[in-house]
Amino acid sequence: MIFNRVSLDLDGISEWDLLTVVGRLREMGFDPAVFQTENGFHVIAYFPEDVMLTAMEVFQLREELGDDPRRIYWDMRHIGNGKTPDLLFYKKRGVKHRITRIR
Repeated sequence: MIFNRVSLDLDGISEWDLLTVVGRLREMGFDPAVFQTENGFHVIAYFPEDVMLTAMEVFQLREELGDDPRRIYWDMRHIGNGKTPDLLFYKKRGVKHRITRIR
């Protein structure tokens, strides 16, 4: 499976750490969108058109950038079962959570 984006669930991080993650993504040629959630931030960054990564490369990148380790674990299991990983939710246990785009 080949990917054209990376998404991150960054819970409990400071704004400084968020700026570090966003800066690293920009250095790699991404233009990340950042959303504030109740527990932290969601970041979605589409790769430049000439960049496509394998699932394992995306998992490694997500780990390096501080994505929720449980989310990475479950996505790795899902891809083994033929399901699409790399999803972010704004609804948990049937309750919608407010997210606000901040960049």
